[in-house]
Order: sequence, then C-alpha cells, then structure tokens
Amino acid sequence: MEIPFVGRSKKAELLLKYRALFNTDDGRAILADMCRTFHVFNSTISDDPYQTAYNEGARSVVLRILKTINTDPAMLEEILREGQSEGRRR
Repeated sequence: MEIPFVGRSKKAELLLKYRALFNTDDGRAILADMCRTFHVFNSTISDDPYQTAYNEGARSVVLRILKTINTDPAMLEEILREGQSEGRRR
C-alpha cells in the first residue's frame, strides 16, 4: 500500500521506492544475485587495472543500493549467506 505524498521530498519518495522494491522476495533474490555477480563477496582485484576499475564500479552500485535501502543486519546476513552458498555451487 502506497502512502500518499504529504510533503515528502522527491529523494524521500525515491528512497521509499528502493525499499519497497528490494524488500520483496523477488527484490531480495535480485539483490543477492547482484551481490554475487558484482563482487560484493569477493575481491575486485585483477591483473588488469582497467578490469579492477570496472569491477569496483560495478561493486559500488550494489553497495549504494544496500546503503540506500538501509539494509538491516538480519537481511544483509541472509543475502550474504545466499551469495556465499551460490558462489560455492558455481
């Protein structure tokens, strides 16, 4: 259920949209996949400095999402467990 706009800033509205999206089961699954795929759980360092820079850029996007939604520790621990167990399967 969406709370009607009552003096909230556009930034606050966007923050609520991020939280609504990533607090669903689908959103959490996507976020876990992004954490695995974009180097949140492993090193971004490569022999190629351009690849390292690219990896860090991708990682920073996921870290911004985590910061934006103010992920609670329990949710982040679950995402980390999911990402680590998926990483072992690959």
